[in-house]
Amino acid sequence: MAGLKESLSSRVVTSPHSESWPAPALETAIREARWKLARVEPRDPPQWELDAVRTRLRALLPSPKKLYDAPRSLIRRGAWLLFEPGSADGETAFASERRFIETYFRRVYGDRMQGTVIAIIRAFLAAYPAQEDYFNPVRKALGQMVSDIDGVRLRVVKEQVDKFGLLEENAPTVLAEQLAQAEREPEQVLEQAGLTGDCAVRGLIEYAYAALLDHIGQWLKDSDNAEALLQRLFRFSIVRQPAGAAFRFPRYRNQLIESVLMPFSERDPSDSEQRVIRDFLLEHVGDPRTHRGEWYGVSDAARAVMMQWLVEETMEDFFRLLNALSDTDREVDRHWRYRRAFWMAYLRHGYIRDAWIALASGAERLARQRFKATKDGYGTVSGNGTKANHAVLLMRIDDLVITEWNHTGKYRVWQMDDRHCPRLYQRSYSRQELMNQPRHDGAHMGAENGTWQSNLAGYVRRKTGASVSAREYLRG
Repeated sequence: MAGLKESLSSRVVTSPHSESWPAPALETAIREARWKLARVEPRDPPQWELDAVRTRLRALLPSPKKLYDAPRSLIRRGAWLLFEPGSADGETAFASERRFIETYFRRVYGDRMQGTVIAIIRAFLAAYPAQEDYFNPVRKALGQMVSDIDGVRLRVVKEQVDKFGLLEENAPTVLAEQLAQAEREPEQVLEQAGLTGDCAVRGLIEYAYAALLDHIGQWLKDSDNAEALLQRLFRFSIVRQPAGAAFRFPRYRNQLIESVLMPFSERDPSDSEQRVIRDFLLEHVGDPRTHRGEWYGVSDAARAVMMQWLVEETMEDFFRLLNALSDTDREVDRHWRYRRAFWMAYLRHGYIRDAWIALASGAERLARQRFKATKDGYGTVSGNGTKANHAVLLMRIDDLVITEWNHTGKYRVWQMDDRHCPRLYQRSYSRQELMNQPRHDGAHMGAENGTWQSNLAGYVRRKTGASVSAREYLRG
């Protein structure tokens, strides 16, 4: 099939009239007319008609030369079937039959069938059979047709092919770069490229999306505006449907998650990068702490990045909530600046691998009102002795689970295999289960001198090896 492109020239029809250029006054109007014509998509024939066309074309497979005498309507409608597998088992696409497709293209090329060329290109871009042997010969032949056949409609297609590299060998990467770098909305880019209808949901555009995911890590690193790049990626990744938002390409869902998280397993994100990625994944995938099934198939490394971000957010949210509670209730422990300094030191070292909040009714109400907290982001605590303004921070360091209450109570430490160890990420807790039979506990006495901090830090170091210097955890 290597000679498919060259074979087109054997049936060239030359117009006896030389082309005359339009007067300058008409150029703008003609340019506008071209774009209007380009927006008129070839209308797919009904299925019953395509079935009849398929049958007639199948009958010509043994004698492809009969295509030269076939009705133009048969050639025109056949464009929609060239790259689709047959309706019966074992039937291959017409494009895989070398003699047939060469003859078919010569007929279209020789008769200068502009509308048919456009339909073939759309069918090719929608199917984008990149794994087939005929792919490159067909791609090159289509490029020659677009280049050689003149006409208003094909001029517009030529502009699209040239600008967006639609028939280039690396078309997916070229289009991915256009989608990533354009200041326009992704849908506008697709419309200008002529990738509408079927071409907007499968074929080349799906390959381009995969290329975008392959390159997004490096492009984020090189970008002067990573937040805008991420926003474009996410807007393109989601389609709005009557039933709600859905992934444009569901089979690339996990690859999308991996592509935006894994770059940050080796480097720290900017605040805006972390916020945009975290918020998107929470909305469209779910919180991995409470929706574990939605993260099935995502690598542990990528999930660990997201979990670390959520730990950081949970810790910050807890301390912000404490500040708010101290504004409204004098009984709330005012020594939390020491506890905040202590735990943030462990967080900076990456020792805190899980963190969760449990809120009593008043604290929950305040969190919703002031911080727009959602139920997916915390649990609740209730039971005898629980006050409305109580809040509990649960943390995991290695195999230790530690609780801190917002009042002047004790810190408590369990090992994860302890019978009474509280489980993280529960929807609700009783006060009793968050206080029951810890392995180690202590009051927050002598905070100014580092007394309780030294006691707890020593215990954590002996049990887990996690070491933080007094200079770090006493820093306010």
